[in-house]
Amino acid sequence: MESLGQCIYAWMEANELTVAQLSKKLGFKSKTSLFRLLHGQSNEYSRDRFYHAIENELDEEWRARFRLALLTERIGAQRHALLQALDHCLFAKGEKAPSFIWLPQESGGTILILGCPWASVFSLADHWLAESTDTRVIHYFTRKELLASDELLPGLIGHIGALRYQAVLLDAEEAKPLPLTWNIVLHTVNQETQALLISENSGAWEHLNNGDAWLRALNSQLAQLPQTPLYRFDQLKSSSDYKVFTQQSYQMEYNRKTLIIKPTPGMQMMPADVVESTFIDYLIQNMEPVAMARESLIYTFEKRVKNFYACRKPRFLLLSVDAMLRFARTGLMDDQFFAFRPYTKGERVKVFKALQEFSRRAGVAFRFRAGDGWSVSAEVYEGFGALFYPSATNYNTALGDYRELLLPGPEFADLLFQYAGELLFANPPEESVDDTFARFIREAEREEEK
Repeated sequence: MESLGQCIYAWMEANELTVAQLSKKLGFKSKTSLFRLLHGQSNEYSRDRFYHAIENELDEEWRARFRLALLTERIGAQRHALLQALDHCLFAKGEKAPSFIWLPQESGGTILILGCPWASVFSLADHWLAESTDTRVIHYFTRKELLASDELLPGLIGHIGALRYQAVLLDAEEAKPLPLTWNIVLHTVNQETQALLISENSGAWEHLNNGDAWLRALNSQLAQLPQTPLYRFDQLKSSSDYKVFTQQSYQMEYNRKTLIIKPTPGMQMMPADVVESTFIDYLIQNMEPVAMARESLIYTFEKRVKNFYACRKPRFLLLSVDAMLRFARTGLMDDQFFAFRPYTKGERVKVFKALQEFSRRAGVAFRFRAGDGWSVSAEVYEGFGALFYPSATNYNTALGDYRELLLPGPEFADLLFQYAGELLFANPPEESVDDTFARFIREAEREEEK
């Protein structure tokens, strides 16, 4: 992350300005004030005052660069790097394959990873999972590591679909050191265990003797620590699965400040009668196990809709322009529930008008991201945590893959709210929200006329 001082130096060099010349240009009585800015010794008021003094002389590229530098100064380089990594893994496409840590070539078995919050260790896991379908990886780390590493959280989000990779949060008190050897990998195959100590900087590894003894000690120590598996709902197909799924969704959403980042609206964001019609009509035409829970699912769904529209806590929503236009034309969401028929043309107009009206309320902030949708959606609930899941899914693991990543706790919710405030919602939309919804409505009505 570039500091404000580095950014100022770069701008001065690009414009061939000396410290004395820039100080005079800004009306500073001496060069001391500028030297403080250059060496990170100024306060937020001075930094903002400097930026506003030169803002009109900056093109858009330099303005964006200075705003990022100011953000780094305000929240710290480590936190800014984590927010940028989060933004990158949600919206960037065409990732370059990371380099591997190469380990001895046995295949199969179980790999236990403790710590190692680095991208290179996810490459290690990917290599072993690709080598054998019998391999599974269990990755343990602490809450502190998850909040401090700008590589661990993107790795977890990127492995939502890797069902043989499991992540477990060790929720030990931060003041109490963990009774474990850290940054170690234990690979067990054919009842024999190798212990490898991983180096953070080089990605190299050191082979430790007596791997079986290391494993016995580790299992004994882990049994004494509170553990929270972070992935859930990789089995969604029976009526009982969906009852639990919807009930937990309601408990998570109830009366909380909310952030939703997904290409198309969640079912709890739409008129209840419209969604229920798509569900009931589908079940009339199809024999599905989920029909056994129909009344229970409708009851819980109605509570979710009521909570979404009646809750007075702030709501922040980011949707995709292209995905919404696609819904206007086809009646299908990016994450259309498998037991919903396509929405009729009239229903699409009703959905858009309901959301448009909702967007005008106090405490509601809508944004639309230009272009197509993105591969991972996020929902954040104040005091509860942050949830990530595939944007394109039918929520039925008998028909396709689905799994969620849930980061529990207010600190993870706060991280995502900060991300939204600093990077997603910091600037007003180029097109008014009303005008964007009007586009969607016109598109749906045009389809209706065809």
